[in-house]
Amino acid sequence: MRDSRKRSRIFQFCRTQGVDFVFLQETHIVNEDDVHTWSFEWGGGLHASFGSTTTCGSVILVSPRWTPLVGKVDSDHEGRLVCITIRHPSGKFFLCNMYAPNRPSDRRDFFMTLPSFVPGSAPSILAGDFNCVPDTQLDRMSTCTSSGCGVGMSELDMFVKNHDMVDVWRAQQPGLSVFTWHRPDGTDASRLDRVYSPPVLSPSDCEVVTCPISDHDAVTVSFQPPESWPTGRGFWKMNTDILTEADYSEQLEARQFTVEYCVARARRKREEFLSLCSRERNGDTSTRHAIQQYLDQKLRGARVRARVHCVEAEEKPTIKFYRDVTKYAIDRRIRAVRDVHGTVQKDPLDIVEVFKTYDL
Repeated sequence: MRDSRKRSRIFQFCRTQGVDFVFLQETHIVNEDDVHTWSFEWGGGLHASFGSTTTCGSVILVSPRWTPLVGKVDSDHEGRLVCITIRHPSGKFFLCNMYAPNRPSDRRDFFMTLPSFVPGSAPSILAGDFNCVPDTQLDRMSTCTSSGCGVGMSELDMFVKNHDMVDVWRAQQPGLSVFTWHRPDGTDASRLDRVYSPPVLSPSDCEVVTCPISDHDAVTVSFQPPESWPTGRGFWKMNTDILTEADYSEQLEARQFTVEYCVARARRKREEFLSLCSRERNGDTSTRHAIQQYLDQKLRGARVRARVHCVEAEEKPTIKFYRDVTKYAIDRRIRAVRDVHGTVQKDPLDIVEVFKTYDL
């Protein structure tokens, strides 16, 4: 879609379908300048995960009437996944557009990262080019006997099940074979492009529409959001009176367990990070997304500990920021405490011993 004429034809094709949301993959969108230009040409909202001029770049187009309802936007760093929140009057839901890797091992790893991007707190629609098929008998036609087209499906199936989603086309057409991608020479065809949705959004009229300006066909689905979302059981509120009961206090070791667990968890994640870095240095590019996730998580923790605002609006942290984190951590230390006998203790080990007397 770098070519303006092809982009114009794609936008016009989307308009003729009369849809409110369009999921596009491998658009080669690269920056915010493209977002401004393309959204103007489209005439509505446009949200993207940036790729390069030669690969990736995932886009969600939003019709003008739905554009004001778009809330939070989240995306990965590889141009493969973009998710938006829709603030519907009856409740919010999420739209996630994805472009899965073609290489089987990369695809499996990619599907395993989906839970970190697609929230489970509200209904979600997941759609795009999955580069694999659920059923090699119904969803694929090929002269090749390779089994790579099914790699990653177990990870994807687990994610879909946990989010109460169904393959909309297959749910409506249990035994029908249809393909959304065809090799030009006719030797291969697959149903790579799919839409997954929870039943609560009432998906209907799922169709595969021929798209003359792409090597993939389009998949269209109608949804009917409910008048009100089903609610869960609500919050559990603890009866704090039990804290004074001896039977409960004797069994309460959560604090020590939590500390030990978090220390072990941090050590394990650090080891995993070093392993990923080693693989990346050896040429394994599939680790880059996981490495970026680890660094983003560390940054979020630093923000919470720092209690400063120097990284608001996604500003990049500086050396001064991390120095401030250390400085504030030192300032918050308890330098002295008075024990039960009235003696002021200043030694760190003595301070710890004083606080132990307050444990249950």
